[in-house]
Amino acid sequence: MQAYQSLCPACHLSLPAEADRCPQCGCAVVLDPEEHPVLTDEQRETIRGAARRIRQSLLEHPEDGEARYGLALCYYSLGLLEESVEQFKAATQAMPERVDVRHAEAVALIQVGSLAGAAQTLNRAVSQDPTCSAALVLRGLVREHQGRVEEAVSDWQRAFAQGDATACRFLERFVRKCKPLIAAHVDEASIDGKMAHYLRVLTTSPPAEPRPLGATTMRVLHAVWPQKAEVMEAMYGDRVDAYRKLVDELARQRGAMNNDLIGLSELCLTAYRRSAQDLPGQLQREAYARPVLSLESRRAALDQELGEWSRRGYRVVSRTDTTAQLVKPKRFSCLWATLWFLVFGVGFLIYLFYYASKKDSVIYLEVDPLGRVLAR
Repeated sequence: MQAYQSLCPACHLSLPAEADRCPQCGCAVVLDPEEHPVLTDEQRETIRGAARRIRQSLLEHPEDGEARYGLALCYYSLGLLEESVEQFKAATQAMPERVDVRHAEAVALIQVGSLAGAAQTLNRAVSQDPTCSAALVLRGLVREHQGRVEEAVSDWQRAFAQGDATACRFLERFVRKCKPLIAAHVDEASIDGKMAHYLRVLTTSPPAEPRPLGATTMRVLHAVWPQKAEVMEAMYGDRVDAYRKLVDELARQRGAMNNDLIGLSELCLTAYRRSAQDLPGQLQREAYARPVLSLESRRAALDQELGEWSRRGYRVVSRTDTTAQLVKPKRFSCLWATLWFLVFGVGFLIYLFYYASKKDSVIYLEVDPLGRVLAR
């Protein structure tokens, strides 16, 4: 996807082409549906100030698509997702040729739980630029959430063929999920030669390591019958060499197979399709797909998690609908100070130095679109 955003919309820092957020103010530049910026209070104030300036500029030039896009990125970074969607849509209307703006709009729509809207936006983006791997990857993610797993894998395969690293990650995840289905649902006689070879490699058990010769038995044998002992040791050495060759060859074949991620994902697709014959299609899709929660559900999940952290002594210093920053102030322990004084005497001064060097505990919480609360 061509990178158009060379300046941060908030602080106007010049950004490298591969940057996904501003290193200075933390404003998002390239959006990722599985990540949301966590900002400090200073960064939030910087972005709020930029949003006020952009809104003032739009009063005079409401048709300015770049300003709309910058305002949308500021809103998104602040966690104002509904407002960011509105501005992304206005930017798309002003700059219909910008595939990256459509991609950002789709990410924001996913964040607010509008999968259908995100799918429509991404369909237009892919129609406009069939080589846009970022749009293909994101459309695959939307289709996976909708239970359209085969179409999702097809999108990731197309993006992976263009060298997209994110598509590689999603294909690997799909393969990990569906590998257990292969042995039960795929018959070697029903697939072509390369897939049959992959099936044999996947279902081949590791060779058994030769049992070592008994040390006491071999000492007695060397003393009583040295020629026989030498023959047995030579036979054991041959078995060990054969075992190591089998292990190395199996590892080589599995490595070569794993590098062919498109071929391996095709084999997993075959297993996924055939497993539907044993499990009704709707139930199978529900078992595979991970539902995206609405903004209200994510907000409720965050509220519940904040209650747990507050009982541990943390307090909220800033939050949005899906993110929060908490701080647990350091506490002076009279008990430990007294113990250090009574046991070590001057140790009380050591405890004072230790207390002065301590910092408040800071926790960042984020609820992703799947309802998982991530703490860091």
